[in-house]
Amino acid sequence: MATFSVNDQARRAVATANGSNDSFSFSFQVNATTDVKVYVDGTLKTAGSHYDIVNSSAAAGLNTDGTGVAKFTGGNVPANNAIVTILSDVPVARTSVYTAGGNITATSLEADLDTLTMVVGDREERDGRALTAPVNDAADVDMTLPAKDTRKGTVLGFNATSGNPEAGPTIADVSSLSAITADIAALADIEDGTTATDAISGLAAIKTNVTTVAGISGNVTTVAGITSNISSVVSNASNINTVAGAITNVNNVGGSISNVNTVAGSISNVNALAASAVIADMALLATTDVIADMALLATTDVISDMNTLATSDIVSDLNTLATTDIVSDLNTLATADIVSDINTLATSDIVSDLNTLATSDIVSDINTLATSDIVSDLNTLATSDFVSDLNAVQAIASNVTSVAGNASNINSAVSNASNINTVAGAITNVNNVGGSIANVNTVASNISGVNSFAERYRVASSDPTSSLDEGDLAYNTTSNAFKFYNGSSWQSVNVSGIGSLADDSSPQLGGALDVQTHSIVSTSNRDITIDPNGTGDIVLDANVGIGTTPDRDLHVKGASGDPVHFKLEGDASDYARIMFDDGTTDNIGELRYNFGSDYMSFNTNSAERMRLTSAGLLGLGVSSPATPLEVFTNANALGIRLSTTGGNKVVDILNNGSSGAAEVRGYYNNNSGTQVEGFRLEASGDTFFNGGKVGIGTASPSEPLHVSATSGAAAVFERTNSASVGIRLLGNGMTAATAPKISAESGPDMAFTVNNGEAFRVDSSRNVLIGKTASNIATEGIELRANDDVMITQSGDVCLYLNRLSSDGNIIDFRKDGTTVGSIGIQSSGFYIDGESGHEGIRFANGAITPRENGSDSDGASDLGASNNRFKDGYFSGTVYSTSLRGQNDTDTGIDVGDTGSTADNLIFLTGGSERFRVNGSGHLNIGQSSTSSPGAGNTTTGTAIQSSGLAFFSSASGYVSINRNGDGTRIQFNNSGNTRGTITVTGTSTAYNTSSDRRLKSNIQDATSASAKIDAIQVRQFDWTEDGSHQDYGMIAQELKAIEPLAVSGSEDSKDMMGVDYSKLVPMLIKEIQQLRGRVAALEAS
Repeated sequence: MATFSVNDQARRAVATANGSNDSFSFSFQVNATTDVKVYVDGTLKTAGSHYDIVNSSAAAGLNTDGTGVAKFTGGNVPANNAIVTILSDVPVARTSVYTAGGNITATSLEADLDTLTMVVGDREERDGRALTAPVNDAADVDMTLPAKDTRKGTVLGFNATSGNPEAGPTIADVSSLSAITADIAALADIEDGTTATDAISGLAAIKTNVTTVAGISGNVTTVAGITSNISSVVSNASNINTVAGAITNVNNVGGSISNVNTVAGSISNVNALAASAVIADMALLATTDVIADMALLATTDVISDMNTLATSDIVSDLNTLATTDIVSDLNTLATADIVSDINTLATSDIVSDLNTLATSDIVSDINTLATSDIVSDLNTLATSDFVSDLNAVQAIASNVTSVAGNASNINSAVSNASNINTVAGAITNVNNVGGSIANVNTVASNISGVNSFAERYRVASSDPTSSLDEGDLAYNTTSNAFKFYNGSSWQSVNVSGIGSLADDSSPQLGGALDVQTHSIVSTSNRDITIDPNGTGDIVLDANVGIGTTPDRDLHVKGASGDPVHFKLEGDASDYARIMFDDGTTDNIGELRYNFGSDYMSFNTNSAERMRLTSAGLLGLGVSSPATPLEVFTNANALGIRLSTTGGNKVVDILNNGSSGAAEVRGYYNNNSGTQVEGFRLEASGDTFFNGGKVGIGTASPSEPLHVSATSGAAAVFERTNSASVGIRLLGNGMTAATAPKISAESGPDMAFTVNNGEAFRVDSSRNVLIGKTASNIATEGIELRANDDVMITQSGDVCLYLNRLSSDGNIIDFRKDGTTVGSIGIQSSGFYIDGESGHEGIRFANGAITPRENGSDSDGASDLGASNNRFKDGYFSGTVYSTSLRGQNDTDTGIDVGDTGSTADNLIFLTGGSERFRVNGSGHLNIGQSSTSSPGAGNTTTGTAIQSSGLAFFSSASGYVSINRNGDGTRIQFNNSGNTRGTITVTGTSTAYNTSSDRRLKSNIQDATSASAKIDAIQVRQFDWTEDGSHQDYGMIAQELKAIEPLAVSGSEDSKDMMGVDYSKLVPMLIKEIQQLRGRVAALEAS
């Protein structure tokens, strides 16, 4: 029984380590050291390895009150500021079993109640850290998590109506929005007036147009880069308006801008040519593909020109150009999952921004703007320079609306942004043209001639094949050749001295290629392709370096901080390989990756040797390995060898035999340095260990074979065929036939054989049989039975010889519970039988039976027998009348028969002159008292009264009732009308008080209802006993308990007998409550 009570306190202890302290105490109580878990910074540590549980004296085990100390072992002391957490984790288990009619002991009840209290405390501690609904939530709240497939990869949210858990937005969405928190903050600034006033609200009102513009955000970005050009154009709006009126003609002129510039240089001449109306003449120019012509003008870097698009003077330009689009990307913000994600962005610097965005009109705007495809655009929107652009765009929302209606035109214009740059760069000429548009119209009427001249000289990567006229000139950028067309083919121009180009300090390759310091470079940051243009080969007859000056045939070096990548790309159904050529065989070695099956193989000597599969399985000599490593070997071939320096073998794994039997061999160097086979494991052969002691279950074997086990059998010897030999003990010089052996026989029996003959056996009933093979009283032999009997059977001879050599003395001792109570011995020529020491005995010798006293012959000292140590016949044929029987020499001891007065009809037994017990005329037996009172509280005379109405026992403070029996079993049985209703049974270690609970005694059996209400109502008290003043910490008041559970209370307050509490009646209630608690705990753990 536990010597401590379980306190109501936190079932964990938390401390901060200082880097040197190795001991951390805990004040909560547990049953065993294994009921404690220790964590350091949240990591579970291992008992016996990282720490030990000790008591306050640093000895192993707990303190007597169930508390203890977690003491860390050397090298495992927690670091400074580490958090050490000691957690109670009492197993939810019960070792005691309450059976019908079985014991209900205070020890088992105390242990179960202590464990239950600890488990409930552990659960309370864990429940306090769990996600639970507040007590004031509605009764129908359901905190069950969504199904696994629904909630995985999402953020936990709560339903806006019920408040129940539900799967929120995906983690990927939250991560996307989290990555642009700064951008959202910038947008919030736009809304609250930090940067501009109600910019987002203004855009929301034109969400359809903004969305349209967002679809061409790349075009807007391109246009934004050429703000200076746009400004120049806008400052000449009147000219542009004039040109816009004949945009078709302008497009045609743009296709021949070099010609226009030339004409503009002689504007006076052009003015003289003006003879036609602008609109009519411009219409004549619309005969060329504008997009293709504009592409010819793409000679400037557009992107770098876009930085100043959103300046204040450009805003007015945008009214004219109406080409903005990116703002519409805000549509992405308004999907439901993104709004939820914004909640996760509540970092300190974002909260104020979100508060600004949370006004009712802004929320609706954000909902309008938010679509899932816009999230990535926010990264572009929220840059510091673009926020100002956004404000400017908001101010011209009406223009954006107009632009949105012409999105297709903007796309066309932006795709020719380089042409716009070209026009803006020659704005003076444009102005000249605009001012003399009549002359332009005149030129347009002769545009075919201008275009004809433009086609006379061309630059291309191949010789032109269309619109050819004799005398045309062309520069081929692929062959670096200047050519002329002779009417039928292109011919190279042979100019004296052209070969000296190699000596030119600044040689030019033409087009976008140039020669700089012996290197071929791209002047426009484009790829350089070397293409043999056919089936020819590219031969590099020197070391090749990529990213470095080579010092090998192929030398690849990555940039600083950038790993080197070597990529082989092939079709999904093909493979890529690196081949090794020895000059004779082109693929004598090969490294291959098969794209179709996703495996990598390694070849040597033109054959595959190793393969790594898509599952990471490695095969040596195997093309389809089934394990992480599979090695193929031929019969009688070595598969794997582990060796040390110098080639010494350590372990060999080989295929031994054509049947493929596995074999493992281990080697070691003996004292002379010679390698010796230490062990061999064969799948279908002999296995041996020759290198030392073998331990099974132990790392420190003390003998050649040492088997150790902490539970179950240490070893099992099994013979599966008909032979029965289990263990043979073969000594030096012995043969297998004569060696002692232990065998398992049928039955099952265990037989012990010596010199090829059975010596004895132990049968299946644990009987020891000597000289016989079956338990049978009729069979000769000796049988030592498991039920304490000994049987000796002999035919025609003495069954048992007991021989004492030399001296007289006991030959047999009789003992009870270890104490000698009698003996049989040898004395002179006879034998004697004695009682326990100090009592009489008899001796059989010389034809006579004589008394003994105190271990020797007596004469006149025994209660039976005459003074001459002889017996007299004692035949009685009638009644012996006497009022007393006394000893011959002890008149104080005897039996009195009362026949008058108060002793009439009493049979009184006396010893030492005092009455010890009597039987009265009513058949009542009184021991130690002469009272005839019925047993009960009123009979307080020291002694025992056994009457038909019951039994009464009253003793002094040191008195007690002792009921002794040899062995386990029932000491007292309680019956009612002949039926057993309870027993008191005793074993070697405990006493059990049992109440009958047999099913046959019951009817209307049903599952019990919850006992929670009764358990909650029971008052557990502490009090002092009035009789001796002793204090009891936990107990109950019978009167209080009777109102709750009357079956657990005996007696009545109206009776003179004290009321009692049968605590065993509360156990079924506690068990019912534990079952319900376990169900609730299981439900919590499942959720």
